Amino acid sequence: MSSSVAISPDQGVGESSLAIDKGPAVELIGEKSRFNLRLREKDIAAFSEATGIALPAKIGSTHRDDALLIMCLAPDEWLIITEPEHGAEIAKKCEAYTSSPFSLVDVSHRNVGFQISGEGAAHLINVGCPLDLDLKAFPVGKCTRTIFERAEIVLSRDAETVFCVEIWRSFAPYFLSLLSNGAQPQ
Repeated sequence: MSSSVAISPDQGVGESSLAIDKGPAVELIGEKSRFNLRLREKDIAAFSEATGIALPAKIGSTHRDDALLIMCLAPDEWLIITEPEHGAEIAKKCEAYTSSPFSLVDVSHRNVGFQISGEGAAHLINVGCPLDLDLKAFPVGKCTRTIFERAEIVLSRDAETVFCVEIWRSFAPYFLSLLSNGAQPQ
C-alpha cells in the first residue's frame, strides 16, 4: 500500500509531499472554517441553548454532527471545525448570544489539518508525540492539545485507526518531514 500527501500553495504551507511505501495514509484535510471559542464553564448550557451549538463539557471530549466537529480543549476552550460554507453561520449563531462575555476567534488561516489512518497510524504519530495512543488510553472521540516534537498540535481520534492532527500551517512541512523520516524502515 502506498500513501502520499501533496500540499498545494493555496494551503499556505508551500510545496511538500510525503510518500510512505507501506503503512498508514497521511492526507491533507481540505480547507475548513476553524474557530477558537472561549467561554466561562458556568455559561456552557446557556450558550448551547441560545446558539444551538452543542458544546461538549468534558475536557478531551468531542461532539460531531453532519457539518461540525467541536473539541473541548480546556474547561473554557473549544476548537470548532466546519466546512467553509458554514463558517459565517457559526459566527452569526454566536453573535446571537449576549448573556455573558465570550471570545470567538477565526483561526481558519492559522491551522491546517491532516488525517492519519490505517494500521500503524498510532505508531506513526508516536514518532513525535509522547502520548499513549493505545485504544484504551486514547479512545475514539477523545481529543487533546499536545506536542509533536516541538510543534503544538491538537490530536483527535475519529475511529480505531483514524486520527486527525490540527497544526499551525507554518509547522506543516516540519511535521510532514518528521512523519516521512519516522515512516522509513529501520
